[in-house]
Order: sequence, then C-alpha cells, then structure tokens
Amino acid sequence: MSSLRTIKNQASWQTYNLDYAELLNALPAAVYVCDSEGFIRSYNEAAVKLWGRRPVIGKDLWCGSWKVYELDGTPLPTDKWPMTQTLKTGKPVGREMIIERPDLERFHVLAHPQPIFNERGELTGAVNMLVDVSQQVQFQVLEKRTSELSRTVEALKRSEELYHLMVAEVQDYAIILLSKDGIIQNWNKGAQKIKGYSEAEAVGKSFRIFYPPEDQASGLPDKLIGLARENGKANHEGWRVRKDGTRFWGSISITALHDSQGNVVGFSKVTRDLTERREAELRIQQYNDDLRSKNELLRQSEERYHRMISEVEDYVIILLDVDGYIQNWNKGAQKIKGYTADEILGKHFSIFYSPDDRRRGIPEKVLHEAASNGKALHEGWRLRKDGSAFWGSVVMTALHNDDDTLIGFTKVTRDLTDKKMTEETLKATSLKLEEKNKELERMNEELSSFAYISSHDLQEPLRKIQTFSDRILELEYNNLSDKGKDYFERMQRGAQRMQKLIHDILAYSRTTTSDKRLEETDLNEILKQSKNELEIQISEKNAVIESQPLPTLKVIPFQIQQLFNNLLSNALKFSKADVPPHIVVSSETVNADAVQGIYSPSATRYLHISIADNGIGFEPVYEKKIFEVFQRLHGRAEYGGTGIGLAICKKIVENHHGVLRAESIPNQGATFHIYLPFAA
Repeated sequence: MSSLRTIKNQASWQTYNLDYAELLNALPAAVYVCDSEGFIRSYNEAAVKLWGRRPVIGKDLWCGSWKVYELDGTPLPTDKWPMTQTLKTGKPVGREMIIERPDLERFHVLAHPQPIFNERGELTGAVNMLVDVSQQVQFQVLEKRTSELSRTVEALKRSEELYHLMVAEVQDYAIILLSKDGIIQNWNKGAQKIKGYSEAEAVGKSFRIFYPPEDQASGLPDKLIGLARENGKANHEGWRVRKDGTRFWGSISITALHDSQGNVVGFSKVTRDLTERREAELRIQQYNDDLRSKNELLRQSEERYHRMISEVEDYVIILLDVDGYIQNWNKGAQKIKGYTADEILGKHFSIFYSPDDRRRGIPEKVLHEAASNGKALHEGWRLRKDGSAFWGSVVMTALHNDDDTLIGFTKVTRDLTDKKMTEETLKATSLKLEEKNKELERMNEELSSFAYISSHDLQEPLRKIQTFSDRILELEYNNLSDKGKDYFERMQRGAQRMQKLIHDILAYSRTTTSDKRLEETDLNEILKQSKNELEIQISEKNAVIESQPLPTLKVIPFQIQQLFNNLLSNALKFSKADVPPHIVVSSETVNADAVQGIYSPSATRYLHISIADNGIGFEPVYEKKIFEVFQRLHGRAEYGGTGIGLAICKKIVENHHGVLRAESIPNQGATFHIYLPFAA
C-alpha cells in the first residue's frame, strides 16, 4: 500500500502504463481507482470477480458493486460508502460492509481507501482495496453458533418430548410427518379434528387420500412432493377431502427433511382449514362479480336512458343549468319547438315564452318555484322558432347532488294544443247546452202551463158536453131519431176518449214536472195496490198474475204505482181473445255491466223486474217505437187507449236513472224489463 501511495498524477488517468495494470491484476485483493469526482478509472480482475460484474470506465461511480449494505443488512447510502467519504474528506475512511453481486450472492468485505494527491498537493482521486473477509466472518459466526448449539443440544433433548407433545396437542393445524414416499408416520389432534381420521386409521396410509379424485388423477400430490424435494418446500391451497367425504379448503406447506448428508429422508406437512376464509373470498368474489354485472347493467341502462331521452319525439325533455341555460336537446324538442341542437344549446329557456310572459317574469317565477319546492307546473302559450304558438304543459324539476346542492333542472314540455282547442270547443258547446237547457226549462214551464189548462180549462167544457148529452139522452131519448141517437152516442164516446187523452197527457206531464224525492218503498205493496185497481179487468178476463217477493227500494212511490198500473193494464188489454191472460212478475239483482244504456254511472247494482205475459205480442222491429208518444200498433177499434201509456212508463224509469226495454214474438207474448239502480 505504501508503494501505491507514491503514485503521482502526471497528466491524466490515460497515462497509466501497462506495468501498472499488470501490477493491479497481480494483486489477490480487489483494487480499483476513482478520479476526484468518483468515476472509476481502473480496476483489477480480482475486483471483477468480487463484484460479479465489469463496471464501465468513466461511467460507474464510487464502487463497482451491485448493491452495498450495512452489516445488519440495511442498505448503505452512497454518501456513506468508504470511497465517497475518502474523496469527500481527503482522508482514508475504511470500514467493514456487505456487497451484493447481480446473482444476489453477498460478501463481507473490509474497505481500505487511500486518497491520491498530485505534486501540488491537489486531490486527484483515490485507490481502494476490498478484502473479502466472508470466510472469517462465517467462521466466527459458525464458531459462535457451534457454541450456542452445544448449549442448546441439551436443551433440545430436554424439550424434544415437549415438542412432540406440543405438536400432538395442536388442534388448529394438522401437523404430520411423511416418509419420503408420502406415507403418514405420525398424527396429531389437529389432523384428527380437521381431516376426521383417528391416528390408527391414518398412520401408514398415503397422504394422497386427502386429495379429491380429480387432483389425484392430475398427479397433484406427487407434484407437491416433487417440488418440496427439489426446492425444500412446497405451498398450496385447494380443496381437500375429509374421512366422511366432505370437502374443506386447505392451506398446506410441505417441507423436505434432510439427513446430515443432505439426503431427503421425509417431509413435514402442515395443513390449516381455511374453508371459512375461502367461502368468504368466494362470497366477495361473487359480490364483486355481481357488482360488476350490476355496474354493466347500470351502464347499459344509463346508455339506453340517454338514447330514450334523445329519441322521444312527443315530449320536450331538456336539461337546464342553475341559471336556466339549455344544456341538451332531444328529438321531441326539435319537433315541437323547431330549433336544432346547434341553434339552441347555451340559450336561455325564456326564449320559448311570449314577450308578454317575459315582461311578467313568468320564466323566472317557474324557475324559482322549482328551486324552492322541487317542482313547478305551468301551462300556457309557448313560441316555436317560426313564431307560431302552441299550448305547452311544462313540468320543471330541480336536480340536486348528494349534498342536496342545486345543480340544475329538468324541463319536460308537452304540446297540448289539440287538447286546449278541444277544451275551448267543449266550453263553447257547454255554453250552447246551457242555453238549450234554459230553453228546455222554458218549454217545461210551458208544458206545465198546458197541463194546468188541460186539467182545468179544457176539462170544464168537456164535462158540460158530457153532462148535457147525458141529459138529452135521458129526457129526450124517445123523441130522437135513430140517427140522432147514434150521433149522441158517438159524441159521448168521443168526449170520453178526449177526457182519457187529457188525463194521460196530464200524467205524462207530471212525470217530468213533479217532485222527484225518493222514498224507501216496499214494491210488494205497490204491486198489490195495482192489482186492486185493476181488479175488474182481472176478473172479467179470468187473468192470473203470479209474482215473486219484491225487495224494498228507494223510488218515487206514485210514479212506480203508475208504472205497474200501465204495464199490467197493457198485458190485460193485449191478451188473446180465447186465452186467459197469464202474467208473471219476477225480480233479480244484477251488476251494472249487465245493463245496457244505464243512466246512473255511479250505481254498481241494479234491480231487474220483468213483467211477462202470454198475449198477442208484437213484431221485434217495434221494441223501441212502442215507447214513443202517440204511437199505436193497432187500430182504436181493436184496442182502446191513447198511445201515451208506455211513453209514461219509459219516462218514469228514466226519472229513476233506470232502463226500460221490451222484447216480444208475435202471438207468444211480451216481456217488459225494468232496471232500477240500488242507492249507492
């Protein structure tokens, strides 16, 4: 080293001659030289062998080692390296350290750096010699370990029995010893607990019995033994089989055991049951899979949603920022309002309002209401791009983020122009109907006046005609010629018909103008009264009237009395000449959907009363015509009457919000169906 310190820097590191290189290579220790900046300028082959690499001259710094460590194995910072310290201080700073080669092999070395000065005393670099002391260190460690081993051998002998007991008693791990062929040599409580076999059942068997058939078929047990024999250890996780055939998730570690010559003499096998962890992992995996699936579905749903919004043509669906400026545009918006997306995006939504609405601040009011209440509804005339107006129904909804901060609005608009025009038309029609109703009321008043005149003014002269004709026939009958007598009798019959007509007109009028208060009424009593009033006709025609019990119903009593009287009278009147009348009155309850032409949409149940006879009947084409005023199907000579009776019946049923229908076949009788609603 003293001869090395005499080296002087003459000009540059390139001036070193071949003799110097031969001198370095001849040294058994690793020697290398750095310039004053730390770049390696030369090194010998011993250094290359120690470093395990050949540094690049003028490029590598401080040391050619792959890595440098403290003696405790922690990385040694570059500024603490011996060469770095020596060049920094200008003084030799040696120390012991560990270097690592690229193949990861490590060596303990002693560094002996020496600074190099030129003739002017300037530091031009340093030379460092690395002495491999790994064997000495290993010897010291071995000597120390041997001493410790000799002290522990006895303790091991004493603890061996405790160790075996410990292994045998462990219950959370299956710890077993295998021969080099995988035959089980011992068994502990953990093995019995986890695998289900007793010691007697397991010892002497191959450890392959713990593997499922598919793993045995693939040779997994032998592969693990082979890995442990080759590498010293083999780790694996997978499904294992218990004695009862159930499976558990086992984490195993197989370690090769060697004799003093390094030959494998067996294996230790430690197994832990991680079924719960594995099931938890599978649940987490399933959860993650489900989450990914849901996220994908959500993404697809969101994509479909955006497409749906953009494709909708019957509604304007747009997004506004917090100030009301338009952020998006759909086909419905373009169709209804006339603007393209390029024309409208970024504009304020008040562009759709009329100048008058903008002066009144309608857009701002709608926006404020939505921000305050979460939603705002509004209808009014809106403007298209071409200036035409449409009636728009607007729903403005406020949008908030997770912090409940307002971030914008959705605005949905529907063109209800047709609906608005229909409403206007209906309004005008309603006004016309109101006028018509007033006209009908005036007509009803006139009808009431006519009924009053009929009942008083018209009947008074008619009574005089009947009275005086009766007196003439009574007092002057013998003085009259046969023709005179016939004229007087015709006059009396005409007066009687006139009186009956006035009576029926008055009855029809009363069905329209009379008080329509409903009363709870026993229909059996109404029917009984009708039979009493028609007792003479029933007796004369030997008629039979059958009836089932009828319910109690809220009706206008005197009108229902008139209804029963007229229908029973009709059945008696239009009977066959040679056949006694047979009339059947029955009833049932039916649902509203079984009744055609109902007048009371609120009623759900109806009383159906049918009055059927065996009379002459009528052609089906007259089923509706017979209910018209003054309509007669037969001549007056054949059957009497004014032609108003069934019209009165129809009016009475309609007053009760019911339906009256008739059906018949000629010469097979007729049936009248009465539908009256039950009170809701």
